[in-house]
Amino acid sequence: MKNDASAKKINKFGKPGAPIEAEEYCNRKDIECVEISDGVTAIGDRAFRRCENLREIRIPGSVTEIGKEAFHFCHALKTIVIPEGVTEIEKEMLAGCSALESIVIPPGVKTIGERAISDCKALKSVVLSEGLKRIGWGAFSGCTALESIVLPPGLEIIGEHAFSRCRALKSIVVPAGVQTIGAGAFAECDSLSSVTLHTGTKYSKSRWNPVFPSHTQIVVQKKSRSAGAGAKDNKFGKAGAPIKDKLYCGRVDIEVAEIRDGVTAIGERAFADCVNLREVRIPGSVREIGWAAFDGCTALESVSIPEGVEAIKGRAFRGCTALKSAVIAPGVAEIASNAFDGCGLLAEIGYSGPACRFEGGAVLSADGTRLLHWRGGGAFAKAATVPDPVKEIGLRAFQDQKELESVRLPDGLETIAPNAFLGCRALKSIAIPDGVTGIGGWAFKGCTSLVSIAFPASVREIGEWAFKECSALKAVVIPEGVKAISTGVFDECGALESVDIPGSVTEIGNRAFSGCRALKSVAIPGSVTKIKFSAFAYCFALEAIDIPGSVTEIEGGAFERCKALKQIVIPGGVTKLEACRSSNEPAGIFEGCESLETVILPPNLTEIGEKSFMRCHALQEIVLPENLKSIGGNAFLGTGLRTVTIPASVESLGSMAFAECQDLETVMLPQGVKATKGSQFKDCPKLKEILRY
Repeated sequence: MKNDASAKKINKFGKPGAPIEAEEYCNRKDIECVEISDGVTAIGDRAFRRCENLREIRIPGSVTEIGKEAFHFCHALKTIVIPEGVTEIEKEMLAGCSALESIVIPPGVKTIGERAISDCKALKSVVLSEGLKRIGWGAFSGCTALESIVLPPGLEIIGEHAFSRCRALKSIVVPAGVQTIGAGAFAECDSLSSVTLHTGTKYSKSRWNPVFPSHTQIVVQKKSRSAGAGAKDNKFGKAGAPIKDKLYCGRVDIEVAEIRDGVTAIGERAFADCVNLREVRIPGSVREIGWAAFDGCTALESVSIPEGVEAIKGRAFRGCTALKSAVIAPGVAEIASNAFDGCGLLAEIGYSGPACRFEGGAVLSADGTRLLHWRGGGAFAKAATVPDPVKEIGLRAFQDQKELESVRLPDGLETIAPNAFLGCRALKSIAIPDGVTGIGGWAFKGCTSLVSIAFPASVREIGEWAFKECSALKAVVIPEGVKAISTGVFDECGALESVDIPGSVTEIGNRAFSGCRALKSVAIPGSVTKIKFSAFAYCFALEAIDIPGSVTEIEGGAFERCKALKQIVIPGGVTKLEACRSSNEPAGIFEGCESLETVILPPNLTEIGEKSFMRCHALQEIVLPENLKSIGGNAFLGTGLRTVTIPASVESLGSMAFAECQDLETVMLPQGVKATKGSQFKDCPKLKEILRY
């Protein structure tokens, strides 16, 4: 009865003493209730995969093995009891069971495999039994309703991304026996406020793929000391010398650190990731606090920087998530703008010296007119208000603030510097105040949630790649006064449907709108003279574009792979259709425009470059102008042309120029032009002969 669509409901499955075979009942829509026959020994890989109406399953104790993806995407399944004889929860066994609310892992299970119970969005209750040794890569990732889970004694390994995107998970206690925790294991667990570890537990310290969210408080339980052990000396360093780089990095036994008087500097990462460090005392003999010196000291609550210190280097106190008070002596002349990044509880920093100004989450220049950096974290993570005196958002000021959703910019703002909001992927909208004249390159690159942007009339320049990969951006109105649409400014804005280009624009730059897959039409104003390399390449939905008579130059790849484009008229001022090279590959202006039916070439055109109309399958006819001198290699390869007349003016015809034209029947060629069916007209099956005139 395998895959018998006529059976409306089946209760008993399998034969005693035999397994249920791989894929035996997969994709069955008629199965709602399953009772596996007693005596069945195993359930094969993908046996019930995508049984989307399966609500209930009863598995007997005779089953000792359940295969990979056995219940993958059984969206209606609410509960399952795993028999005690099963020793491994296989890869993606229950992945995507979006209605699954609870599961009990029996004592015999030693391993939960890769993505085994991932994306079970209704899962609230998980019971893990003693005997479990390993939780694999992404095992519970995307279980967004899971608020708590008890990890059993004896667990040894928590794999990469094991609990990533468990956004409701509030706290976790890692048992003493856990040896390693993989990168990203608890990434994007937005509600995870605390994690308890034991001394000796190893976990990735990667800044690019951290194990825990930046806001999570990490508490390390220390091994108890033997009775009668003396108090530990809390003084660190030697007089007359610096504390060396990484000297105490990762020490969980340090709670109070008193830097010995006479120490001259605190080296890079000297106390980084000392997660139990609550207090540090720094003497006036210290001249420099090095890069990331106290980075990740998540228990540190206060810090006082004395007179004598001259410089606080980058990331010095970054990620000190418990830090509530920081007082810096006014004599400190250098403070890196990111020194206190991610210190979300640190509402204010006491400092009145010449290096900078601190106002809430903002780090400002000393005169208050330039935002140097936004600290982020805690109260400053999702919303930012830039103080009113600011006239410039500085270089990388908000870069990679991944939780930032909204920003209020001051009315007096004039400039947004390069990379200012690069990678702010949660930023949904931003109002740029009137008075801003320039937006720097890469300023909003990778702001993937940005739906709209309103440019004030004051804007005169939008820098290269400024909105690249803003994949949610739908509409853009470029203000009058902008003279050039810069290189890649809207590259890969896949949702962009409309763009308004003003009459002040004279040039559309390289890759300006490349990869704007939703863009259907563009009105190019009569002021434009140049359309540069790949300006509209890969605009798959672009059906129509009118190129004005003012245009005198169209570079290679300008409309490459515009698959919906049906008609094009090249203006009279264009004399060459040249191929441009990206890496070592030439790109034809209309290469891959597979719907292109009509092309009108200007009378003064002298050159059709390499690949200009390559793979334009719908192009059945074209009139080549009388002044044409050269046709490049592959220029019309793979087109739908039926007849071709090469003008007498043509002096050269490139290799494979008309190759693979499946419908080409007639060619008229001047006597002086060299061409053969084996080269310029190779693989044209309907072409009988080349007629000379």
